[in-house]
Amino acid sequence: MGQVRLWETATRRPVAILQGHIGTIWGVALSADGRLAASSGTDGTVRLWEAGTGQLLATMPGHTGSVRGMALSADGQLVASGSFDGTVKLWEAKSGTCLRTLRADRPYERMDIAGLRGITPAQRASLIALGAVEQPPGRDALSPTTPDLATAEEPTRGDQYLASSLPVQPTSFIGRSQEVDAIARLLADPECRLLTLLGPGGIGKTRLALAAAASETVAFPDGVAFVALASIGTPNQIVSAIGDTLGLAFARHADPTADLLGYLRE
Repeated sequence: MGQVRLWETATRRPVAILQGHIGTIWGVALSADGRLAASSGTDGTVRLWEAGTGQLLATMPGHTGSVRGMALSADGQLVASGSFDGTVKLWEAKSGTCLRTLRADRPYERMDIAGLRGITPAQRASLIALGAVEQPPGRDALSPTTPDLATAEEPTRGDQYLASSLPVQPTSFIGRSQEVDAIARLLADPECRLLTLLGPGGIGKTRLALAAAASETVAFPDGVAFVALASIGTPNQIVSAIGDTLGLAFARHADPTADLLGYLRE
């Protein structure tokens, strides 16, 4: 388990030990007044601490890759983090809520491949992971321009955002077509609201789930999303993690759970 040690430079006296990350810690930042410390690492989380006591104040999950660095605003109200998943996230320090996710355009961002023929399901999934979308007939194409600041905080609705939120996989998915087909049949059953894949660690459950999700973008025209929950520490962080993936901000909402359920019902 990774840990950070804080020291008083004048006396070389240890002040606090920040312990809680799973794996290597990549970055540490202090607020301007020295009261807060932030850390990040290979577990994909950003953690906010009280520097004087080492007390954990907030855990900020949501990145799907190692978080290489972060910074605290001068007033200690905001935390910014950058990850190998290709995103920069802006967090509210007090609540640990993700306020904004910034992502550079991927190679095929917003390319409509709905009518593309002659490619395998794996190739189609790869294009979607690289930013392509499958625009259902009758829907307006997503504007290629960047939203202006007046609308930037509004979540991107529909399949264009969700279908392209699946993590990019470094290798092709080979075999296991029977399992993918079986998952598709179960998901097609209206009575199936939750499907759990069970197996020993390292057997490829997540990789199989991602392949199945990529193959379901047509069956679910409102979108398919991947929410990383491995780094979640408490149940109340689940809603925040789901909302972050869907592009929803709950900073000004009294009941984030109700807001999330209302969005999913639309």
